[in-house]
Amino acid sequence: MSKLFTPVQVGRYSIPNRMVMAPMTRSRANDAGVQSDLAATYYGDRAGAGLLIAEGTFPSAMGKGYVRTPGIETKEQIAAWKKVTDAVHSKGGKIFLQIMHCGRISHPSMLPNNALPVAPSAIKAAGQTWTGAGMEEFVTPRELATNEIAGVVNEYRMATRHALEAGFDGVEVHGANGYLLDQFLHNGSNKRTDQYGGSVENRSRLLLEVLTPIAKSWPSEWCLEANSLAIQIHGGYGYTRDFPVEQYWRDNRLNMIHEGTHGIQAMDLLGRKVLMEEGRGLWLLADRINATAQRAVQHGTEHNNTQLLAHADDLEQALQRVGRATKMAWSTGVPSEALANAVPYMQAFGHTVLAWMWLEVELASQGQDAAHLGRRAASHFFFNYELPKIGAWLKVVESRDMTCAQTPEDAF
Repeated sequence: MSKLFTPVQVGRYSIPNRMVMAPMTRSRANDAGVQSDLAATYYGDRAGAGLLIAEGTFPSAMGKGYVRTPGIETKEQIAAWKKVTDAVHSKGGKIFLQIMHCGRISHPSMLPNNALPVAPSAIKAAGQTWTGAGMEEFVTPRELATNEIAGVVNEYRMATRHALEAGFDGVEVHGANGYLLDQFLHNGSNKRTDQYGGSVENRSRLLLEVLTPIAKSWPSEWCLEANSLAIQIHGGYGYTRDFPVEQYWRDNRLNMIHEGTHGIQAMDLLGRKVLMEEGRGLWLLADRINATAQRAVQHGTEHNNTQLLAHADDLEQALQRVGRATKMAWSTGVPSEALANAVPYMQAFGHTVLAWMWLEVELASQGQDAAHLGRRAASHFFFNYELPKIGAWLKVVESRDMTCAQTPEDAF
C-alpha cells in the first residue's frame, strides 16, 4: 500500500502514482463514432490516476464492433478526442488510447453499407451482440484477402498517428479477448493456409525477401565508394601499400560480382520482389519505416527537435516517392520499359532504407556526449547530402526513360 502513491516510470513518462484506469467502453459517442462533450468531463474527472487508458476505439469504420463507440479515423473524431486529452492534461494527467479492431465480433448493421465483418477466416463467432435494433446473432465474417491485410496494418499505423494528433500520450493495441488481432493468433478462428496462418518465420518471409537485394547490392556499391574516398584522403599514398586502403578497395570490389551483379539484383527487386503477392512486401516494409518516422515525430514534437522532425518528414516523402515510382514504372505493364531503369530504382530504394536506419540511429543517440553528437551529425549529412539524390534516380524510373535501352549496341 505504501508504494501505491509513489511515482513509477512508464516508458518515457514519470507517472505520479501507480493507479491506472483500464479502458472501459462507455458508448457515449454518436453513430459516426464522434465522442460527446461528456467524455471530456468523464476523463478529466479521473485525471488524478497515474495513467488513464481510454476506451477501445476503432481504427477504421470496418473495425467497429459496438454501438455508439468512438473512432480515431476522421477529422471530427480526432477533434472530439482532442477535447478529452486537453481536459486530462489541464489537470496534469496522462492518457493513452486503446486501439481496438473488433474483426468478426461485430454486425453488418454497424458497418459501412451493411458490409460483413472481416476476420482471418470465415468462421462465425458464437453468441450474440447488441445492435441498434437489439440483440442479434453474430454473422459469418468475410475472410480477409492476403493483399488486404497490409491495409489493415496501415489502419493501425494511421490510428496511432491520429492519436498523437489528438494529443494522446501513447497508445495501447488491443490484442486479446477475441478481437481481430487475437483472432489471428488462435487456430479456432484462424484456418488460413497462407503466410498469415503459419509460423513467425513464415510471416516475416516476404519482408526479408524484399530487403535481400538491398542487403546484397547496396552495400557492395556504396561501401566501395567509401573505400574510394579513403584512398582520396591519403592522396598519392592511397595507391601504395603503405596504407591498407588499396587492398580494401580490391577486396571489396569483389562484392559487386559474387553477390550477383548489380543489374541482376536490381531487376529482381523491381521485377519480382516488390510485386510479389500484390505488393505486400513493400507494404510491410513501408509499415516498419513509417513506424520509425512516427516515433521520430513524437520525440521531435515533445522535445522541440526540428532536425528530427525534418528527417522524419524527408523519410516519409522518400518512401512515398519510391511507392509512386514503382507504380509508374509498371503503369504500361511492359517489362522492358519498367525494368529499363532498375538500377537507379534500387539505388533510390537502398538510400531510402538507409535513411530509415539513420533515423533509428538518430533516435537512439539523443545524448550530449561526443559519440551521440557524431552519430546525429552523420545522420544529418545523409539526409542533406545523400537522400536528395533519389529524386534524379526516380525521375527516369517514373518516366520509363529508354535512353540506355534504345541505344544501339554498336554505339557503345
